Amino acid sequence: MPKLSIIVPIYNSEKYLKECLDSLVNQTFKDIEIICVNDGSTDGSLNIIKHFAQNDSRIKIINQENKGQSAARNAGLKIARSEWVTFIDSDDYIDLNTYERALAVSNIDIICFGIEVYGDNLYAARHADNDYYKIKYKDIINLNNKIRLNTDVSVCDKLFKKQIIDHYDIDFPEGMHFEDAEFYWKYIMCCKTANYIDEYFYHYRRREDSIMHNTFHKSGIAVEHLYIIEHLYKFMNVNKLYNNNINLFVELFKQFLGFSLANTKLCDQMDILGLANIYANKYFSSKSIKNHFIKSLKKTRYDEIWEPDLKFYQKIFSIKKVYMPVSRYKRKTIYLLGFKFKIKNKNHDLLLKLNYLEAQIDELKDSIKLLVKGEKHE
Repeated sequence: MPKLSIIVPIYNSEKYLKECLDSLVNQTFKDIEIICVNDGSTDGSLNIIKHFAQNDSRIKIINQENKGQSAARNAGLKIARSEWVTFIDSDDYIDLNTYERALAVSNIDIICFGIEVYGDNLYAARHADNDYYKIKYKDIINLNNKIRLNTDVSVCDKLFKKQIIDHYDIDFPEGMHFEDAEFYWKYIMCCKTANYIDEYFYHYRRREDSIMHNTFHKSGIAVEHLYIIEHLYKFMNVNKLYNNNINLFVELFKQFLGFSLANTKLCDQMDILGLANIYANKYFSSKSIKNHFIKSLKKTRYDEIWEPDLKFYQKIFSIKKVYMPVSRYKRKTIYLLGFKFKIKNKNHDLLLKLNYLEAQIDELKDSIKLLVKGEKHE
C-alpha cells in the first residue's frame, strides 16, 4: 500500500497537463499513487495521461463522462488506498520535494503548506489570494476554532488522513461550486492536530475564466455558500458534533452569509436574506441568536454583522415571514430597523426595482461629483 494517493481531476487541460504530471512523477518522495480522473475531456488530455501511464506504473486512470470536479475527486477517493490523500488541479503544479517535506512527521490529522498564486496578469486578485493563502501558523499544533477559521479552505495545499475521510464518510458535494469549503470544514471539525509548513510548495494558476474570478463579478453562484451551511448542519448532527461546536457554526453562518450577500447582485439579495432566515429558524433554538446575522439592505451596503450582543440584531432587524418566488401567502411582514412593514407579493418585484434604481442613482451622483472635481482641477 502506497503512503500517499494524489488525485488529479482532469477536464480539457492539455495546455497545462504535462507540467502538472511532470511535477508529480518526479517527486523526491516515491511511495505514491497518482489517480488521474479524466472527466470527459474532449481535447488531447486523455492521450497525455495514457502516455505518462505507459512510463510510470504508479499512475491509475479513471475515464468517465463529464460530471464536474467534485464527482471526479469523489471517483478518485473511492479507489485511493493510501494512508494519506491529497489533490492537485490539472492546470497547477507543485515543487518536487513537496510530499517528502510534508510527510516527514507522523501522528497528526492534517498537513498544511502554502500556495503561490500566479498567472493572467490579475495582479490585484493574485495579491488578495496570496494574502488569503498565507501560512499563519508553524509546526505541529493542537487545533482550536481560531486556527481552523484562519486556515484557507483549499484541499490542494493539504494532506488528509484516509482513515478520517472514510470514518466520517466525507466527500465533495456534486453539482455545486465551492466544493473545497465543504470538504475542508467537514474534515477539519474531526481533527485535533495539524502540522503547518511555512513554505509555498503549491503553484496555483489564477485564470480570468476561473470560477472564483467570476464569483467576485456577482455571477449568481455565491448563494451556494448557504447550501454548504445546510450540508454542514446535517453532517454535524449525524456525527454528534453540533452541540459542542455551536459557536463555530454560528461564525461560519455569519461568514458564509456575508460572502453570499457581498457577491450577489442587489436585485437577488432579498432572496438570500429570506433563505438565511429560514435556515436560522431551523438551526437555532435560542431566540437570542435567531436572525442576528440577517441584515437590512441599505443601498448596496450591509452593516457589519460582528456585534457580540446577538440580541441587538433581533431587535433591530428580523423577518417574521419572508417573500419567496412561489408562495400562497398574500402578504409578508418585515421588521426593518425597528419599523414594521407589510409587503404584498405583487409589489415585491417593484420594491426590488426601486432599491436597485436608488443604488444606481447614488452611483450616478458619485460619478457626476468626480467629473465636476476633474473639470475644476483642469
